Amino acid sequence: KENLQNLLQQTDKPFKLAFGYGHSIFEANQNAKNALTFTKPFEIYILDEHKNLLGPFPKSEVKLALKTDDPYVLQMAKKTGLSPLNISKIIHFSRERQSAQFTSHNLSEYLQVTRRTTERIIKKLVDNGYAKVVGEEMTHQQGRPRTIYELNFAIY
Repeated sequence: KENLQNLLQQTDKPFKLAFGYGHSIFEANQNAKNALTFTKPFEIYILDEHKNLLGPFPKSEVKLALKTDDPYVLQMAKKTGLSPLNISKIIHFSRERQSAQFTSHNLSEYLQVTRRTTERIIKKLVDNGYAKVVGEEMTHQQGRPRTIYELNFAIY
């Protein structure tokens, strides 16, 4: 890990790097190509033979299951219209946080998507009873307050 960080600090050119593991060379190559679709400049992802996505390195070491057989996650995905991957990311987001409450800004930073996309995701969760509005915060003297949400489902 230290060698990788030293190598990354020595380069100033944008790069995307992905590794794949598999039960065959073909499967490993396919997993590497799939992992590459998740990378952004200066990021590294690994997709293993069990379809667990690790990364983005060096920023964080999140492990997400791209393949899920958890009936609860599948039920949530079907009910909300969100992908099982997004549901898994939201569950992981909630597990990592010290507080149960969050704003769309917090979630958009974690998911690395726009605030508008995050607000659409949260709306689907709220509309289906998986999240609720618990308050507002004023971070500035002017403008709209930020809505504070809380997830309304088991995350373990």
